Amino acid sequence: MITATPKGRFVYYTPIANPSVTGAAEILNALNMAISACMTDDEIIHYITAFTHQRRITIVGKLNTLSCDPETLAVRTGISLPALLRHIEKLQARDMVSPDKSRLELRIPNNLFGHALLDTALKN
Repeated sequence: MITATPKGRFVYYTPIANPSVTGAAEILNALNMAISACMTDDEIIHYITAFTHQRRITIVGKLNTLSCDPETLAVRTGISLPALLRHIEKLQARDMVSPDKSRLELRIPNNLFGHALLDTALKN
């Protein structure tokens, strides 16, 4: 997501958006604002870890267009029900999915950083 520049046996990382990563500029901008707003590392990691698995990104994408029960979502995403429930649990703990296990709905984060991450995930 950031720019890596190899120099000899070292690699230098710079917080400049990698143009090959969709949404990198928006996420880095939101991260800078989160840091400026004094979000703690734990709060930032709380939101980032919602999107560290492709299945969670797929789930969020489907829930963006419908709310449904877990069984229907498993069929729509092609994810087995046990795996889907594990990912839903993580998304619920990250405030991205409603806590009601019988009717799953996408939740929009109430902070700019979480919102930027969600927007980026929905673009993929």
